[in-house]
Amino acid sequence: MTNKGLPTTVYVGRIVKPVGLGGEVRVEAASDAPERFAPGAVLYIEGNAYHILSMHPRPKGLVLKLAEANSYSEAEALRDKAMYVEESQVPPAPQGSYYHYQVLGMQVYTPEDEYLGEVTEIIETGSNDVYVLSKGERGVLVPAVDSVVMDVDVKAGRMTVDLPEGL
Repeated sequence: MTNKGLPTTVYVGRIVKPVGLGGEVRVEAASDAPERFAPGAVLYIEGNAYHILSMHPRPKGLVLKLAEANSYSEAEALRDKAMYVEESQVPPAPQGSYYHYQVLGMQVYTPEDEYLGEVTEIIETGSNDVYVLSKGERGVLVPAVDSVVMDVDVKAGRMTVDLPEGL
């Protein structure tokens, strides 16, 4: 996400609903970095900065108290809103792995420079991810394994894959 005058941001979750009358919100986290929601952290919601005052884990997600939401109605106004952090706050991915936000939208080519499509979805299978490529009416499923994915250039938004016979 890029907004005029604001830093590049990365999706980390969404606000599900208000909790109580004091402005707390239940959050569905899309980040497995626990410090992401620690007191003092800053989230962006619709381009506006929100400061976390407190965080409490709950069985159905996290409950956050944001400095900028002090009543039920202010928390209700945030219902179903996406939350983002500055990209600079995301730690580097381990060598040879990539965050989903880095892969989505990449242009994918064969080693012979044949365009296969754009990564439009990532399916998590448990053993490995599968990249869904879209090109016109057809789609291609690409297993995200070292024997198939030859090169990923995050800065260029380009991936090179060597598809096995039959894909």
